[in-house]
Amino acid sequence: MSSSFTPFRLNTTELRNRLVRGSTAECMADSAGRVTGDLLRLYRRLAAGGVGLIVTGGAYVHPQGRGYEGCLGVHHDDLVPGLSELVKAVHQRSTPILLQLYHSGRQRRPDEGEALAPSPVPDTSTGVVPRALRASEIEELVEAFGDAAVRARRAGFDGIQVCACNGHLVHQFLSPYTNRRTDDWGGTPEKRRRFLLELTRNILERTGDGFIVAVKIAVRDHIRGGLNLPEAIDACRELDALGISALEIAAGMYESGYFIARGDIPMDVLRQLGLMDHLPTGTRISHQIMARLVASLTPKRNYLLPYARAVRKAVRTPLMVGGGIRKREVMDRIIDTGQADLITLSRPLVREPLLPERLAREERGTATCRSCNRCTILVGAGYPLRCYAGTDVSRLRRQNRRGRQGP
Repeated sequence: MSSSFTPFRLNTTELRNRLVRGSTAECMADSAGRVTGDLLRLYRRLAAGGVGLIVTGGAYVHPQGRGYEGCLGVHHDDLVPGLSELVKAVHQRSTPILLQLYHSGRQRRPDEGEALAPSPVPDTSTGVVPRALRASEIEELVEAFGDAAVRARRAGFDGIQVCACNGHLVHQFLSPYTNRRTDDWGGTPEKRRRFLLELTRNILERTGDGFIVAVKIAVRDHIRGGLNLPEAIDACRELDALGISALEIAAGMYESGYFIARGDIPMDVLRQLGLMDHLPTGTRISHQIMARLVASLTPKRNYLLPYARAVRKAVRTPLMVGGGIRKREVMDRIIDTGQADLITLSRPLVREPLLPERLAREERGTATCRSCNRCTILVGAGYPLRCYAGTDVSRLRRQNRRGRQGP
């Protein structure tokens, strides 16, 4: 039997197989962060596809943590009924689901309002200059993550996943590139990881036994002066000691660009959407040249596995890993050799929600997703999540930006 399709117990929750739908931005919530019919349809398809566990797109825990319109919210009690409907839609297929808790920090669209971060370090990908959080505000955010986890439990989720990756707020505290504080929340590796550890401890204490508490953690920034692997592994050890349910490996932030989701770089989409227009011409050209050079020299498949192997040696917590994993035989080998316990899939399930069901039948099955990254760019630009391979972007722009699925 394929190792990828053996059961696995996460905390007290039984997973039917080892495949996990990784957190993916969907841009389908309404303007108040509420669940919509589009989101319910998306999650019904995912649950029907046979995946063992679903992790939602990031849900913001505080109003100032919303990075973009269309992001799911969990910052208010009024959102619990809609979140409960989402859980019910997935549980109808006996599929467990985790709500990812996040705060955008400095990675907030300029039109969303003031951005907050550990330090006022400009985000070169957007031009946003955040305001440094006051110590009292940091303590309030620790409670906000705990409040959000309690709401998730009330809504019926099987657990939560803390987003400490992809350059969002918790990651910003971990990274010496974005955290240049000299108080109790920065200045040393121990102080930089304090925010993550305190909010995780708070969640564990307030949600109790049987509730999955997972963390998706960045282990490297791919930016000069950023987070490195040894420092990240120390954070993983401390999370392991707290008794969390699972760790998921990630790397990169928005400014790292290509290193978050490797694959093709759809320059035609970037140009047509004007996503590089804020950069000077010379900078824009050099970015394009560098991006293509990096893409040609770095692996596009299984690129997070080396980090997973390193973390595996340091912790006993169940480990999830993704990053360009496309073949069933590779998934089986990862599990058989103990490199990880669960395989995370994101872009492949955007293109093919029924992929797990197909892979279960095909001994040498491979995802049809080719990592063109058009979905990544277009969702980041405010379009609803779907596969955009082959889509005429100029035609798409002429349609209603949100609420329409394109041609």
